[in-house]
Amino acid sequence: AEGVKIHTATHAFSSVARSLRLRWQGIDLLEAMGEALRRISRGTKAAIEASVMASDAGLVPVEEDIIAAAGAGSGADSVIVLRPASMNNFFELKVREFVALPQGRNPQLEAKDQSLPKEDDDE
Repeated sequence: AEGVKIHTATHAFSSVARSLRLRWQGIDLLEAMGEALRRISRGTKAAIEASVMASDAGLVPVEEDIIAAAGAGSGADSVIVLRPASMNNFFELKVREFVALPQGRNPQLEAKDQSLPKEDDDE
């Protein structure tokens, strides 16, 4: 679409943190934060993360509320009104309103929780 800016960047809640976890079998605070946001919805995590990435790139104003939409797999299922912030000022980010969230859960799209035992199909 004409006038639309597209920004590609490293995910704000992973990158180097993931390599540290894989190397030393631990979890990083950024990954924990991402997992906590996924408990609301994968789109919530993605929308907040994308707003941080866009803020760092100077594509969205940090002094105004914006609408962030995201989802998993087949399109946006979460819409949030928020005041964005850059990575260095993450705690200035303010979620104002959840406009839309998915009502059902799709187990194939949920993050794999490595801390829980696997469920038996026989039960």
